[in-house]
Amino acid sequence: MDELGKLVSTFVEERVDVPRKGEEDLWSELVCAGLFSVAFHVVIRLPEIRQSPESLQYNIKSMISATTAHASVWVNQRLSDNQTSPHLKIEFNGSTLIRARLIAYFNEALLAMSERGYDIETARSHACFALLSSALEMFIVKGLLTDAEEAADVLRKGINGCDSMAQEIVSVLNKKHTNEEKGIL
Repeated sequence: MDELGKLVSTFVEERVDVPRKGEEDLWSELVCAGLFSVAFHVVIRLPEIRQSPESLQYNIKSMISATTAHASVWVNQRLSDNQTSPHLKIEFNGSTLIRARLIAYFNEALLAMSERGYDIETARSHACFALLSSALEMFIVKGLLTDAEEAADVLRKGINGCDSMAQEIVSVLNKKHTNEEKGIL
């Protein structure tokens, strides 16, 4: 699972910019949504998750741990590099944030699949929409976003980014699977 977590982390890392000054919280939330979108499609395609509910839970927990371990390194680095004061360096603990957010996203998606009968892609998209919307509402209250229109724009861009990464990883995984079936890899 470590290699899959590294794949997810690297895949997202290559597709996100550095946080802009003052937007670190927003950036972190969007990164977590991206990590979830990619990790969800990777883990949901593992054949062993169909063995039992316990196997599904075990593999999701393993994916979250592996993704968190790899992603927290570059997330912490980008957040640390973004600090303005060279004399006051704050240590970030991205692993706590990433783990908590990935658990929330996975729980929301799995709940949508089991209770509402959503298919995989709809459940992933629903989880991103629901949790990003909630986070953006909190950012408005905190004053990190100025109004609902700005939040709606960020939400649209965030969802588009998550959808794009999800579609791209599915394409990569499908191509890899096809090549393995043909004996190319």
